[in-house]
Amino acid sequence: FPLNFPLGATESYMGCVILVPKNSVGFKYSKSVVDNVYISDIGFLAKEGRTVGQTIAVLFKSEFFGPVWPFIIERCHFKGFNKAICFNTETNVYNVARVEIRGNGFGQNDECVYFANLPNPVLPFAQMNLAWGFTFENNAAHDNSRIIYGQFQTDLVEIRNNNSEGSIAYA
Repeated sequence: FPLNFPLGATESYMGCVILVPKNSVGFKYSKSVVDNVYISDIGFLAKEGRTVGQTIAVLFKSEFFGPVWPFIIERCHFKGFNKAICFNTETNVYNVARVEIRGNGFGQNDECVYFANLPNPVLPFAQMNLAWGFTFENNAAHDNSRIIYGQFQTDLVEIRNNNSEGSIAYA
C-alpha cells in the first residue's frame, strides 16, 4: 500500500512494510562478525509514529573485535524512528567497514544514520564508533532531526546527491 515516503517529487513507496512497535528493533544484527549485509526494498514504519523512546529500524550491535563489511542499505524507507539505522558496540573502536546507504527515503526520524558513542573508549581519539568507509548518496531525508551522526575515516567518505529538505542541517 502507498505510504508516501519521501523518495522524489512524484514517487511513493509500494511493497513490503515492517511495522516496529515503540521501544523495539526491526532488524538486529549481533553476536557475530559477518560479511555482506545487504538490505533493500523494504519499508520500515514506527507503529506509533515519532515518539520519545528507543524505536530503531536497523541495529548492528557488534559484540566481537572486528568489523562487518560491507553493510549496504538501498531503496528502503524509514519513517518515525528514534534511530533509523544505528551502529553500536561495547568492545571495539570500529565495527563496520564500508557502509553504503543509497537511494533511501528518511522521514520524521530523530536520527537517520547514527554511530553510537563508545561507553569505554580505549583510544584517546575514539569517542564514538568509527566507520572505515562511508557512502551516503541519492537519499531523500525530509523532516528529520539529524541525518548523520558519526566519526569517519575522512578520505573514505562520500556524501553526495542527497535531498535534505526540511531537515536540521547539522551532522
